[in-house]
Amino acid sequence: MISNSSQSDIDADGLGDACDIDKDGDGIADAQDNCKDVANSGQEDIDGDGVGVDCDDSEIIVVPPPEGPKENPAPIPAEPTGEDPASEGSSGGCSLIR
Repeated sequence: MISNSSQSDIDADGLGDACDIDKDGDGIADAQDNCKDVANSGQEDIDGDGVGVDCDDSEIIVVPPPEGPKENPAPIPAEPTGEDPASEGSSGGCSLIR
């Protein structure tokens, strides 16, 4: 018989943690679980230190920036009108609206 004086039952399955082979209830036996006290069935371990991301204080999750233009697009030059901006009746390279 195993003593379980604290009656701790993290996963609330009615089986005390001292006797439970999967005390967090994530489907991974504690012997193979990289995060024994927090359910993490995916066993994610980004930094490869053997401690699951849900239990690892040193785990850094880098979120990539949203997709978008990589650089500013080149401006589109104005179409020349064929008018001399210095000539009378011109509006500086733009056609006059009459």
